[in-house]
Amino acid sequence: GTANGVSTEMLARSLPAIPLVTYDNDRYSLHEQTKAALLECCQNVRAELGNSLRSFPRIIESHRNSTIGVVIDGPKQMGAYTMARHLIRYRNVAFVAIHDTAPYWRAEYHIDGPIGGKHLKKMSTWSDSYRRKYASMDARSFEGYIHNTIRFREGLSQQEQTGARLRDFIYYGNGLDIFEKV
Repeated sequence: GTANGVSTEMLARSLPAIPLVTYDNDRYSLHEQTKAALLECCQNVRAELGNSLRSFPRIIESHRNSTIGVVIDGPKQMGAYTMARHLIRYRNVAFVAIHDTAPYWRAEYHIDGPIGGKHLKKMSTWSDSYRRKYASMDARSFEGYIHNTIRFREGLSQQEQTGARLRDFIYYGNGLDIFEKV
């Protein structure tokens, strides 16, 4: 799903040379507003109204000679993993990432491999191993976000406050489970 387009914009700005297609069923009546905002900031995004369960396979099949990555931000939980299991089986899909998988959501699922002769490697952005490897990048990238959005705790120093906010973000935040063919 696209909703307000925040995740889509972040990806589009980070990957300006890569074309992105996003689908949303417009449950929140935001599609036209979001589409206009994304067109204004990010020329590499095509925001479509539709059902990603039907639309993603068509896009994947029509780009058989391209390498494709998929980020699922709706459906959520088991619906996302069911969709991921289906999409990762396409030869040209290199990875599938599922949004909103932090521990708070209690959605620990796996996709069994190998698929097409390749094994699947799973990374969770909220896991200890991922945090040890990439936490310094995340802290720099999301410092303003964490400072402005995660609840304030009284009686803590600024350093303790930042640590508490980062821990809250990891536990309650919008983690990704990424399944990559290796």
